[in-house]
Amino acid sequence: MKQTKPPSKIFAAAAFALVFTLPASAQQPTVQLFPSYHSIGYRIKLPASFDADTNATAFVRYYSANHPLDTGFAPYRFRQDTFNELRGSLFMLQPNTKYHLQITLTDSTPALQTFTFNDSVTTRAEPAVQPTGNVKYVSPTGSGNAYTLANPGNLATLINNNLVTCGTTVLLLDGVYDVSNLNLNITSDCTPQTPIVIMAAPGANPVMDGGFHQPLVWTQDPFDSTLYSAPNQTAFNYTSLCIMGNERLYPYAILSPNGSFPNYPSLLNLGYGHSGFYRDKNSIWIKTAEGKNPNFHSVILSKSINCLTVEGNNKQCYLRIKGITFRYYSKPNLLSDFWGNYTGSYLPQTLYFKDVNHVLIDSCRFEYSNFPVSFYGNCNYNTIINCVIRDGTGLWGHGAFKATRDEFYLVQSSFGRGLENCGIYFKPSPGATLTGNVIFNNQIHGVVAGIAAGNVDVNAVMQETDIYNNTIDNCYDGIDGLNGQVNLRIWHNDIARGPVGLSFIGGRFGPRYVFRNVVHHTSHRKNVNDITFVHCNNTMSDKIWGTGIKMNAGGTTPNPGALFLMHNTFHAADTLAFAMYLWQTDWRKLYSRNNIYYNEGMSTFFFDNVANNPTYSFNSHFDNYFSGSSGAVAIVQPVNGQPVCHTYFSPAQLDTGLRNITMGGDVEVKFARHAHPQFVATDSNFRLQCTSPMIDNGTILHGINNRSFYGLKPDIGAYEFMKTIVSTVINDTIVQTDTLPHFTFLGNTTASYT
Repeated sequence: MKQTKPPSKIFAAAAFALVFTLPASAQQPTVQLFPSYHSIGYRIKLPASFDADTNATAFVRYYSANHPLDTGFAPYRFRQDTFNELRGSLFMLQPNTKYHLQITLTDSTPALQTFTFNDSVTTRAEPAVQPTGNVKYVSPTGSGNAYTLANPGNLATLINNNLVTCGTTVLLLDGVYDVSNLNLNITSDCTPQTPIVIMAAPGANPVMDGGFHQPLVWTQDPFDSTLYSAPNQTAFNYTSLCIMGNERLYPYAILSPNGSFPNYPSLLNLGYGHSGFYRDKNSIWIKTAEGKNPNFHSVILSKSINCLTVEGNNKQCYLRIKGITFRYYSKPNLLSDFWGNYTGSYLPQTLYFKDVNHVLIDSCRFEYSNFPVSFYGNCNYNTIINCVIRDGTGLWGHGAFKATRDEFYLVQSSFGRGLENCGIYFKPSPGATLTGNVIFNNQIHGVVAGIAAGNVDVNAVMQETDIYNNTIDNCYDGIDGLNGQVNLRIWHNDIARGPVGLSFIGGRFGPRYVFRNVVHHTSHRKNVNDITFVHCNNTMSDKIWGTGIKMNAGGTTPNPGALFLMHNTFHAADTLAFAMYLWQTDWRKLYSRNNIYYNEGMSTFFFDNVANNPTYSFNSHFDNYFSGSSGAVAIVQPVNGQPVCHTYFSPAQLDTGLRNITMGGDVEVKFARHAHPQFVATDSNFRLQCTSPMIDNGTILHGINNRSFYGLKPDIGAYEFMKTIVSTVINDTIVQTDTLPHFTFLGNTTASYT
């Protein structure tokens, strides 16, 4: 983060020679710049003397040595209850590059006054992990104090004895490390020149393994030929991980229906529809839908709750972890009372970071491990890049993974099954403000929530967070941007085959920018012992809807913010999935531009419980709505639980109908299209065919399109169709050239998001 006072120098471009006035006695606005790798966030603090009526506007321009003068996306006024400030971002920048910014503020009350801020900042260089001078080698069988390549030491001894300090590099030689409960305590500030590095040695593939791999003897049940049991062992007692034949089995809380829980899903009836296992103090049972005999399959259990805990103590850690595989960390630590009865549990956490700053996790792999990467407390400027996460919990139904939290004192086997976990998770502590965390270029498969950031329950803030270039599939939720987000930027992600692509529960603060993402093959899930879908005719379904975007979960959001959706492609694959499901949302601004909303089922959108809400915001311009089955653009259920719905078959009908139902508000559906997008292939490729009506039918979005695109106007959707003619805009005039043009200042246009 860079904080400056308003500089006096003139911006180094003739086009920026502006005249401005500000009374000498007035307190001046101040600006903070937050550079990341491929973006820059900024914060404009406005004194009351400058902006008494909170109507000041800002205009942002920027350039670099390789990026000609450009207009940025207009900033957004951030919460007006206690703060009077604007927040904004510059997008899709180059790393390790100096950018020059000019921010011009204009206020008209009580008199016309302007203020110009000029400064420059350099984006962060993409991370590179290199060994330092103090190198220590370890191996799975290492011992002694030499820690050399010829005589490597022991990893657990090295870390747990506080021998890893600033400037130390630990090189892991090849092999499988049977380790758990490593604790790294950071007690002093490190620097970029003296980092702590824990990485694979050149050419090595170190594997941290928390699994129990010894074969068990399984006995077939005399009354159920598909049920098998084996004696428990202390090593894996009450594990929450059981893998058979590369399938993660569901941990059922009860073995069979009984008088206390007659309708609760059990292992015997596979009540959640998933093959599973059950464990108590003495035995472990397995039952699959196919009736597989575990004696003829590899069965892997977990014996470890944790691989590594890092206590950062709010120090500048500069910790780098690279090139390591972590697998099978999923055994809880159960808590018991005086009589030995279980009363709770500590859930498994593979890599657990608390109060850490400047941590990099690069090119690591996580397999079937609970909470693979989790940050708690006050954590800033941390990066997760090039990692692969694989699991099976994301394939379970909503009711199934929610039920792993159920703990019944009368059923001791129900403890320690909490598997509603995330692949990459940031959870700020109450009152904390987390800044500058980045998650990019990762592959995440089959976790309940692929990426989650924020805390829905407390007054915490996550600001300047970037989530981009990630591939996420078969997760129940792809990306969760929870409450308290400021300048959250989500772009260039591919999110596939889950019930929820993007989830925004709690719209506090803002802004949140979502652009150039493809969310596809969104589908419903069958639900058991859980919420279900109620159709407009008031009939119940045993399924829960799927949605490309989930908006809120009920209740009123204090200090609501803005959500900007730009150039995304949403595809819903079945009859009970929607491009967007909006539940009683009260975003101050829900802004949608140049998006494709494509649905193969009943409707692209479903609006629920939105009646008589004059502050309701749904502001859609130049979007495309298409439903291949019914043709419906949207279904609106004014009051949740009442069997009255309105179906609209054109964007114009939606515009009028939604405005009437909400009683006004910021509802506007204009310049929309209602056509088949003509993707290359909806099974794999959501780029546009050359005949697509999406081509050249978008609108220019400053800071997103960069005013350079193929054709007369930007295309609608996440992908721009590649043509031979390239267009740019010069002084509001479209100019066509045969090669990519030089960017030219758009001199007569005012940037605005309204």
